[in-house]
Amino acid sequence: MIKRLVPLILVTLSLCQIGVAATPSADLIKKIAAASGGMEAFEKLGVIRLEITEKDSFADGTDLSSSFTATLDTRLDNIRLEMGDGQIVIVSNGDNGWALIRGQLDERKQTLQMAPKVIRKKLLPWLLPFTLNLNGVYFPDSPSATTFAGKPALKAAFTVPDSFFDTPVMNTKWTAFLSKDDNRIVGAEFLPNEEYKEAMKEGMRYHITKATELKGVRIPTEINVTGIDAAGRTTQTKRTITIKATIVNEPSPALFLHPELLQAFEEDE
Repeated sequence: MIKRLVPLILVTLSLCQIGVAATPSADLIKKIAAASGGMEAFEKLGVIRLEITEKDSFADGTDLSSSFTATLDTRLDNIRLEMGDGQIVIVSNGDNGWALIRGQLDERKQTLQMAPKVIRKKLLPWLLPFTLNLNGVYFPDSPSATTFAGKPALKAAFTVPDSFFDTPVMNTKWTAFLSKDDNRIVGAEFLPNEEYKEAMKEGMRYHITKATELKGVRIPTEINVTGIDAAGRTTQTKRTITIKATIVNEPSPALFLHPELLQAFEEDE
């Protein structure tokens, strides 16, 4: 019974992409995504799992690694992020969400709104270009010529709403970098937020260095990250993100469904 509910549950929870009108920004996002297999092909993957490791390297030669697991339906409406060896689970269902801490439901009122914001902050650079389809991403202008990682490229500024991330310290103005030949995304960056520069003195530059394909869809598998100052100069901050992506063939409703709602479905069996 529960397995048969999966398609119904995903449709019920999926609200963000309905009725989105074509705009110059939407057309550009579609064009960028097409260079990595296309948004339609990405959505046909269904539910995918990303196993992510972030390794920070410090000037003294030491490093620190953190691991995450992200499971998501490829319409990006339902996303589950696990961290701390599963001790913390955060789930977004559109613009709302919920969380578990050591297996217990986080009943704080702010969790409903904060869960999607935490997820967007982590997921946005991990799954470019497809996270450009997250609700609120907007490209105000056409791409222009630049260089990136020493090669001719295109750059396109984009913004997200002030409420997009879980902290106002994060800059809501980003730049995407595209291959000059085919518009394939090769990186992205944000500068430190001028308003909060004392709290966060660095921005980040993401360079996609390796990728794999899932049914013709290009997914990043290695992203090199460097800190940047307000002028775009690199700092000593270094991070390597590695990603293993797989398709989840039989997703459980428990991945995304609020535990109380899941219990109600189970009691109806």
